[in-house]
Amino acid sequence: MVVQIEELDKCDDEDSLQEEKRILRVDLLSQLRSLEDKEAAMLKQKVRVQCLKEGDSNSKYFHSKLRWRRARNDLVGIRIDGSWCEDLHHVKSQVKWFFERRFEAPQVCKLNLDGVRFRFISEADNAWLCNIITEAEVLEAVSQCDSSKCPGPDGFNFFFLKNNWEVIGKDVVKAILYF
Repeated sequence: MVVQIEELDKCDDEDSLQEEKRILRVDLLSQLRSLEDKEAAMLKQKVRVQCLKEGDSNSKYFHSKLRWRRARNDLVGIRIDGSWCEDLHHVKSQVKWFFERRFEAPQVCKLNLDGVRFRFISEADNAWLCNIITEAEVLEAVSQCDSSKCPGPDGFNFFFLKNNWEVIGKDVVKAILYF
């Protein structure tokens, strides 16, 4: 496919590409992009599966990820009032002071809800919300999700659910209704 595209590109550079060849070139480029997207999705899925399999086990993979994470998160020193400080106790106290100040509750405004009238849901809306979920509603929700999103604890992502809906759809709906 790549060779064909290169040949068509060469003809296009020489302005000798006919209209049906241009259409073929666009189609081949589209197919190539689609294959590249599928390969990228497959590689992402492989990494996710490897993380699920080996992520928390006592393996070389887990310990290498842990070492990398620790090295990345290591705080050697900080700049205090324009000068660099590496003293461990001073750095700890400055970081603690910074986050205590950052996350303290504001003293100025306390929320007062006296006199606020909240709206209530109508009986008709409540009845609609309490209806049993249909397979069509579940399928619509699944089809609206991005296919490459994170797999669940079972390792299956939405791409798997969408492509195998005829086989597993009723079981998925049963699981949701059970929940």
